[in-house]
Amino acid sequence: MIMYQADSSKAEEFINHEEILATIKYAQENSQNKELVRSILEKARQCKGLNHREAMVLLECEDETLIEEIYSLAREIKQKFYGNRIVMFAPLYLSNYCVNSCVYCPYHVKNKHIARLVSLMLGKANTTAYTDGQLTPYLDFLDTHMIHLDMHEVPPTPENILNRADRVRRTHPLKYLVVDPYLFIETQSGNGETETQSIKAMLTKFQTWGRVNHIWVVIVAHPRGLKTVNGRNELEAINMYTISGSANWANLADFILTVSRISEPDRAFTRIDMLKVRDQELCRTGTVYYTRRPCGRYEEHESEEECRAE
Repeated sequence: MIMYQADSSKAEEFINHEEILATIKYAQENSQNKELVRSILEKARQCKGLNHREAMVLLECEDETLIEEIYSLAREIKQKFYGNRIVMFAPLYLSNYCVNSCVYCPYHVKNKHIARLVSLMLGKANTTAYTDGQLTPYLDFLDTHMIHLDMHEVPPTPENILNRADRVRRTHPLKYLVVDPYLFIETQSGNGETETQSIKAMLTKFQTWGRVNHIWVVIVAHPRGLKTVNGRNELEAINMYTISGSANWANLADFILTVSRISEPDRAFTRIDMLKVRDQELCRTGTVYYTRRPCGRYEEHESEEECRAE
């Protein structure tokens, strides 16, 4: 857990979930404390600033007499600094790149996917020639259709991931929850479970949550170490049981597909194999081939031979 540090220059340290909850609780417990409220007002009168807990106490205050005192002091301070002028403050965003890591904002510095996603949407490898006005609709689309669940403040356990997702779905029409990669999840409970048991418990939690809330849960997993075959530098084919960790992937998942990237002098393509389909009305098992364009988009082909002909 990241500790709260009010003087830190790092957003993830001074924007702290536990401190926010503690501040709200403190304010609710002290909002009717007239002596405390008036002491905060006297401090405010010095124009040297209030801390966040003191400001929250004033915001929570419901005593009409004290509220009038707050309004009166606010007018006094405003007149002292600005007189009769009207002063407006507006944040100015010059680009979609930011040096902070605010977890509520999709433009935070740790989110490296925005530029690549815009390139995919435009079908262009280089977007530097586009103006802010041309890029804004695409950024707005991403802002309204994708939310990054930043797990830097809490351990990335299945429970914490689903708690964050629950917060999102209460205010947004969530359709998919993508966990990428699976190795990011802390599955071990510490109760003497084996890896197989932990993975089974994890998959069951995600599956149950997805079905109850009618949300597709997509988990990106990687294969275990693959063996060479035929005495050559050729790896064994990937199947449902080569996923790292447990055979429970094959047993519990509703759908399983593998992505294989072939990069050889005369063979350069991506192959997707749909290995398991529980609901045959949605799709069927089979193989699809793709070649990658410079912009990052993929073009579908029916066979490996068609990919080679590109």
